[in-house]
Amino acid sequence: MTPFFFSLLLLQPAPVLAPPEPPCTIAEERLPDHLSGWRDAGGAPVTTLTPGRAGRVALEPIERVGFAAAPERAPAAGSRGAAIPVTVERAGRYLLALSGPAWIDLVVGTRRIASSAHGHGPRCSGIRKLVTFDLPAGRHLVQLSGSEEREVTVMLTPAAPRSERTQR
Repeated sequence: MTPFFFSLLLLQPAPVLAPPEPPCTIAEERLPDHLSGWRDAGGAPVTTLTPGRAGRVALEPIERVGFAAAPERAPAAGSRGAAIPVTVERAGRYLLALSGPAWIDLVVGTRRIASSAHGHGPRCSGIRKLVTFDLPAGRHLVQLSGSEEREVTVMLTPAAPRSERTQR
């Protein structure tokens, strides 16, 4: 190779190496709502999830949770879950965010509603799972199952219309 070729190599910018991503350092925030797992007519007072507000949900041993419909994915013995009522005022597309690992079923009466999309939250956001549902107005039940956690944060909120979402 000629010295001219080597001089061209020297003029090229050095490759940029991305620095390693730092670990998440977000402090655990205690939210004001503390919901307990809902049980049907047998016992504990019913607490509800308010759309647009996040709340910590205490997960109970799966054998003690009163599900309106059997979870789509059978929970492992010894896992934990909850069933939390929520009332949706307007029919539409809703996003359910969850801070920890759990199977999510959304139930109307005794019928599970199929999700329309699912994904994960942004890195370090505290959101582990995002599931989208097309919901009719009325009372629904958020059923969580198959978790190892003792509590998780959950939030149901109207999803932004497609025109408002940023395209990637």
